[in-house]
Amino acid sequence: MAQDKRETRNRSMAAYAAAIAASVGLAATRAPSDAKTLDQVERYCSTSWRNAGIHPQDWSDCTQEAITQLLERVPQDRLGAVLHDGESSERRELKRAVWRTIQRWRRAPRLGSIDTQRHPDTHDDVESLELREVLDSALREVSPRQRRILTLWSEGYSIEEIAHRLGISAPQASDQKYKAVRKLQRILSTT
Repeated sequence: MAQDKRETRNRSMAAYAAAIAASVGLAATRAPSDAKTLDQVERYCSTSWRNAGIHPQDWSDCTQEAITQLLERVPQDRLGAVLHDGESSERRELKRAVWRTIQRWRRAPRLGSIDTQRHPDTHDDVESLELREVLDSALREVSPRQRRILTLWSEGYSIEEIAHRLGISAPQASDQKYKAVRKLQRILSTT
């Protein structure tokens, strides 16, 4: 689990660095129109995050992720078409990047209040421990691959991303996720 968290943090940092580098690179080395395009993309993203109900404190991270995805798929010399031509393939890539980011944000686990974690009620602490034990024993019943797929899925990865990461097809990843969820449902319903 700790290694998965490190991998997630490293991936986030790499995406963050790539987005910053791309933003700075665009602003510094390209014409002022490219910097203007980047600003327009950021405004477009902010509107998308607001409409999706994403908390404003997460907008910057989501924008960086969407821009990173966009820059991976659209050449820099075609960035102008992202906002100026609503029917272009570049615009569709922007919409896809925004959609993927929104979906990942919605699936991402949310942390509880720090106060709740610091001062848990004794009764709640015992119940949490018992629940954790039940979940751990249920997770031992699924295969390591299924457990890995569930972990990645709970971190917000799409089935396609999971499949790519594990070197299997998307239908296989989806099937394994489905089987793992069904198995956990059966086990937990009898517990």
